[in-house]
Amino acid sequence: MIFYFWKPRDCAEAIAGGQFPSIIPEKLLRFERNNTHYFVIGHPASGYGDAYFQRLGRCFHEYYPEVFAPVARATPGDPASPAKA
Repeated sequence: MIFYFWKPRDCAEAIAGGQFPSIIPEKLLRFERNNTHYFVIGHPASGYGDAYFQRLGRCFHEYYPEVFAPVARATPGDPASPAKA
């Protein structure tokens, strides 16, 4: 579950049932309870740039691959590609 806000986070912690330690200081918080992963990130409308979300994506795929499946890259003309050529 992803919460799109930063401060205050008491609502997210109440829903998740615990406090969120920092994974990337001032950029990403995470908590896990009963096999459910909870993340707090900045809201896209709050001025966080593409670099911020790209960094989060890399972090999610590297450290939490069981939660965030790899993105299939479309290859035009490849019959195995999930995208239409």
